[in-house]
Amino acid sequence: MIETAELEPQEQITSAGAGSQFLVPLLAEVHQDSSQITGLNNDHLGVGGEKIKDPAENNSIRLINIMGYVVVLSDDPFGSHFIQQKLETATTTEIVMVYKEIMPHVRILIIDVFANYAIQKDVLELGGEFVRSTFAMKFAGRIVDMSCHKYSSNVIEKCLSVGSCQDRLLIAVEILRAGEDTLLGLMMDQHGNYVIQKVLETAEMWQRDMVVAAATRHVGMLTMYVPGRNVVAQVNKLLTARGRRAMQFLSAPTSPLYSHG
Repeated sequence: MIETAELEPQEQITSAGAGSQFLVPLLAEVHQDSSQITGLNNDHLGVGGEKIKDPAENNSIRLINIMGYVVVLSDDPFGSHFIQQKLETATTTEIVMVYKEIMPHVRILIIDVFANYAIQKDVLELGGEFVRSTFAMKFAGRIVDMSCHKYSSNVIEKCLSVGSCQDRLLIAVEILRAGEDTLLGLMMDQHGNYVIQKVLETAEMWQRDMVVAAATRHVGMLTMYVPGRNVVAQVNKLLTARGRRAMQFLSAPTSPLYSHG
């Protein structure tokens, strides 16, 4: 039997940094739902999904053959790889099937080390604009917390990369409306800084300008942290592309004075 990945509460809360509030209610859901998604014994897949792990066997298996087992396979290393691989040649029916099985559990799967990649592949790369927009809306109000988690932050970055203008607007506006202190916290977060860098690459000009203004006001503090320096470098890249003078690192150290995360 394939076992679902157990989420260790302390490990997950620590890795989330400022986003730990997002994880607390989810931890209870993980354990509550685990009893429903751990069993696997299917003629196509073998006991415990052993056929999935064998390349010679899984060549003949299609996504339609794992109907009802997408969730349990998505948080298994072999299962997640199998789903991502098969999505490359999947029919529209199969893509929709995976989407429908994932979505009821998406708040759990998005913070899973393996399942988040299956979500990125099915929903964000192949799902189409309507599916992506539905997905982005599902997390309205949680964007900041998700940006601070190791795995869900990857999904937010992917939304910014491949999403519609509306998706990017939703994400950027929610971050900016949270206030400058929250924005600075994301800039200095070990995972959130990558989301902010992606905002600087993809957001509307006025939204980028707000990020640049905040970074400029606090450049001295940002350069005390490795993540903050990454954001400053991205800001300088943007300013250079606009033909403007780059921000000066105020007392920029060669190594971080503080280790964040």
